[in-house]
Order: sequence, then C-alpha cells, then structure tokens
Amino acid sequence: MVSSPPHSNSHSFPPRVLLIALDGLGRSPVTYSAHTPFLSSLLSNGISFPSARAVFPTDSAPNWGSVLHGVLPEKHGLSNGDVERGKEFDENSMYPSLFKILVRRDEKKINMRKKNEKYGNTIVLDNCERGNKGKLTRNASKFITKPFICADNMSLNSRHPVCDEPIKYASFVAWAPLNTGIIERSIPGVFYSPKSESLCTRIRLHLKHHTLKSPSYDTYVLQRVLSFLSSPDSKDIELLLVHFVDVDEQGHNYGFGSEKYLKQLRILDGHVRALFDELEKERWLEKTTVVITTDHGGTGRSHGENSENEMGSFVVVCGRGVQSENLRSREDEKMSTEEVRNMDCAAIVLTALGVDVPDWFDARVPKGIFE
Repeated sequence: MVSSPPHSNSHSFPPRVLLIALDGLGRSPVTYSAHTPFLSSLLSNGISFPSARAVFPTDSAPNWGSVLHGVLPEKHGLSNGDVERGKEFDENSMYPSLFKILVRRDEKKINMRKKNEKYGNTIVLDNCERGNKGKLTRNASKFITKPFICADNMSLNSRHPVCDEPIKYASFVAWAPLNTGIIERSIPGVFYSPKSESLCTRIRLHLKHHTLKSPSYDTYVLQRVLSFLSSPDSKDIELLLVHFVDVDEQGHNYGFGSEKYLKQLRILDGHVRALFDELEKERWLEKTTVVITTDHGGTGRSHGENSENEMGSFVVVCGRGVQSENLRSREDEKMSTEEVRNMDCAAIVLTALGVDVPDWFDARVPKGIFE
C-alpha cells in the first residue's frame, strides 16, 4: 500500500527529508540496546520497524542501492566490486536514484515554466527560479579545513544543476562509493566523503583504518555535516543523506558483536545524538522527516549471506508528517505483520516529500506511517 503524502496544518515549511544510513548495524539497537540508548529511544518514540529485513545479498552496494533506488539488487545491478573500482551508475538507467527522480521533477517544472513564459503565462517555481543559466558548485570544500584536495579525481564543480541555487541536495557519507557509484554523478548539490579531505588527512585515516584498526571516518562525516547544517547553504535542502560506516569496519576487524564492535556502536549512538542536537538547534526537526535504516548485519567478521544476523535490519521514521497518534512500534501485536525491508525507505522518502512513488518501485510505504 502507498500512503498519501503527509500533511499537517502546523507545518508551513516545504517538505524536507534527512536519510540517516547506518552501515553494518543489523538489529543492534534492539539486540544491544544498552549500547545504543539514543537510537533505541528513537525506535521507541518514532514509527519503528525493529524486525525489518535487508535485501540479498547482504552487502553494502546492493542494499544502499535498493534504499536509494527503490528496487531489488537484480534490477539496479550494483555490487561492491564495481562501485569500489569507480564504476559510475548509468545516468539513463530505468531505475534512477531518489536524487535523480527529484532532479527530473525539477527539470519538468523548469520546462513547464519556459513553455508558459513562451505563451505569456507566469508560473512561480519553488526553489528553481533561475533555471540553469549558471553552475551550482557541487563543493564540500567550504566545510573542510584547508587545504582542500579532491581525492577521487572528481571536480566538485563538474555537476551541472537544474538551477543555480539554492542547494537542494546534499550527501555526507563515510563510504565514498555511495556518492561516486550509487548516486548519479550528474546530481547537483554538496557531496562529501573523507576522500575529499586533504592528502595528509587521507593518509592518517588510511593508517588508522588499515594499520591501527581504529577507523574514524564517521568523526569527519559528523564534523562536516554539522558545519553544513549551521551554514546558510543548508536552508533550502530537500534531501540530505548522512552515512556512517565505522561500526561495520569494526565488525570486519574484530567481529560483529565483539567488544570493539560494541564500543564503536556506543560512539555511533553519540554521533546520531549530536546530529539530532544540531537539528534541534538549527530548528530542522520541525521541518524535517527523518528516516533511519541500516544495510545489513553480520556474523563472525563478514556478511553477504542470508543468515538471520546478516539479513536483520530496522527502519525508524520520525519528525514532520509523522503524527503523534501514530507513534508506536510496528512490533505491537495489534498492528500488521507485513514484512518491511530497508529498501522501503525509498518509497517513504518520496512520500514524505509529496512525490508519487513510481510504479516500477519494489519499495512501498508500510501502513501506519503517514495515514
């Protein structure tokens, strides 16, 4: 079932969605709730699906691909090997990302505006009045301590926008292939990963990860996104993706559920709390629907198969458009037992933004979120 877009008389702001992508958690906020007090509180106080499932195979590219494209892996075709080798997602794919869907919507608005202007009519477009006469700098450098070096050989000025400004799309990720291989490279906006840091910083991060087995990618992501949220550039954002990866890294280094894994889980919980504190400070929460999920769990030091520990996931929806009478856990016996997948976040995001869910989506909006 596809829910109608959320409406509330108390909200006079354009819709906005923050998608928080937590790598390698599985059902940790349930299984290890003592280590995740803040995340566990979100499961308790928002619309939550603690028994959601990942898609198969339980690797990052297939699952984040499904979360961002709304279709099963056999359709979007994304694999870890391809995106980590630098393969870009096909701009003409039948299964575009959420960002591409929104950009195409903007293009249609601009084309409609031009058509109406040609015949003497005037249409006022939200957020796209300037058309595409110039370039929107897809540049995260202003949120990074100098010097700024783009490590992935991508000019952050190279993505041509639908309109000059304001910035409507942003992605701050700990795993660079999300920005370079899963989301289309044509999308305008601010796109950051630690590979955008200075050479010295990248070397330090590499050593901490591979030699000391103490990754700190998430710390940089958090710092950069907090800086962005406090800047004027964020005021017109429609879709913001924030991704953290260090918990998954410690699962591979020491084992999923190990002491080091649980320690990193506590750190991540603090990162998410800090993110919400900044959202509250900047008055984002009253304007924003927040969607949180994970790509997979793990067993031993790996994942990729279909065991329960690897397939376990969760979904949380809170904030704008989620009415107080709907704040309940989907584990309630009185509620539907339909299976929810992390992929369904794609349909939830579009619905929260008031955009029709495409017919070709495998994702759908679970009952009880927006009705």
